[in-house]
Amino acid sequence: MSKKKKQATEELVQTQVLNIEEVRRVANYEKKLSKKPAAICAILGIFMILLGGTSQGYISYNQMMLETSTKQKNVAARKVNDNLQSNTTLTCTLAKAANPDGTNFLATFTYKFTNNQLKGIKKELLMDGYNTQGLITIFDQYTIYQNLATLGNTVNGYSITSGPHDNVGFYVTTEIDLTKVDATKVPDIYSTLMYTSVDYKLNTKSEEIKTNYEALGFTCTSASESVNK
Repeated sequence: MSKKKKQATEELVQTQVLNIEEVRRVANYEKKLSKKPAAICAILGIFMILLGGTSQGYISYNQMMLETSTKQKNVAARKVNDNLQSNTTLTCTLAKAANPDGTNFLATFTYKFTNNQLKGIKKELLMDGYNTQGLITIFDQYTIYQNLATLGNTVNGYSITSGPHDNVGFYVTTEIDLTKVDATKVPDIYSTLMYTSVDYKLNTKSEEIKTNYEALGFTCTSASESVNK
């Protein structure tokens, strides 16, 4: 043992001895007055000696518990984030009035995404006639879509509904669940009509659809929300 370490050890022992001697002197003095105060002082003295050794352990324990709690909160936060899905929609609209065939129409196409992967399509067409020629066009178009609705509703994940609108027009709504529909079972005639076609495959990215429709004159807007899995 080096001289410095030996000296430090001797000083520590001497300090502990002096502390104990001090406790004994207080205890002997109090013993003359009362047994209870002497006992209390003795216990207090021992407590003070031990306090220095135990306080650091208490601080370390608290620090450890704090770090553990922080880690648990971080893990819980990561699990919450992992369970969130980003559901978004891309809505593209096109309105045209006073068309040469005597009609007005409004087309609204909504594409539904989960984590930017296409899962569903909803296409809506509202058309009416503003003159005699337009009413004839409306009648012909309405008949076609009614027949398609009957045929399309036999395909799983695909549906078409159609009905009259204000006695001068009609509406058509096509809904496609790409997670269920079998594209090979969708009649070919649907691909010839913009309002009934399955124009994009499952998991297509929204950027591709937006670019294509804006090139056709549509106005496209996005909306998003986060939901639990």
